[in-house]
Amino acid sequence: MKKIFSIMLSFLLLCGMAGCANKNKPSQENNTDKTSQENTTDKNESSDNVASNNGSSNKGDNKDDAKYASSEALFKDFYVQMDGKKLPLPFAFSEIEYSVPPIDELIKKPALNTIRYSDSISYFWNTKNGNGNTIILSVFNPDSSKKITLEESMIYAIQIGENLNGTIDFAFPKNITFDSTHEDIIKAYGRPVTMNTFSDGKIEMVYRTKNGLYELTLYFDHGTNLTEFYVKYDYAQMNKK
Repeated sequence: MKKIFSIMLSFLLLCGMAGCANKNKPSQENNTDKTSQENTTDKNESSDNVASNNGSSNKGDNKDDAKYASSEALFKDFYVQMDGKKLPLPFAFSEIEYSVPPIDELIKKPALNTIRYSDSISYFWNTKNGNGNTIILSVFNPDSSKKITLEESMIYAIQIGENLNGTIDFAFPKNITFDSTHEDIIKAYGRPVTMNTFSDGKIEMVYRTKNGLYELTLYFDHGTNLTEFYVKYDYAQMNKK
């Protein structure tokens, strides 16, 4: 009898343990489902944030692209026409130095300095059409490992202003010259990157590529024709290409 009672008691204990195990199992499954849902939510939020940030970045890029669009188009085929030659920056100093024989060796011809890196020179440019003007050139040495003469240097920037002797033999693309107004230039090239009108009526316009490789600054005296310009090429980027 005792044996039968012991067997029945063991059976009841086993049944009780099985019931507890079944009760705990749904709880664990519920916890697993809850954790899975939380992870999915975090992933979705993370994806939304990335998409939002990318959207803001793209909007900023698009705005910048629109700002520089006219300049990028201008400098694709940009040149400076001097003495009838279309010269894309940078170009060799020898291209214009002897385009017209100097009348006065001391005034018309710049000193032939030796250059290690870069330099600026100013001299009277005697153009073929006879309307000369002071010109400021920035030159650089394409081989900085040795010194070169001015004649061997490359021009990376040009400044011409105070056009006292009429229209000199100079032009930009689409026949922009010192006869052009700022309206003519906007019509030819589109909107500049910046345009400033000062209290005295003078206007400054700047066209510049997004990477800063090219820049053209134009000045107008009291809103009239072009009176001065400065155009440059960032020769330091040549070695980065």
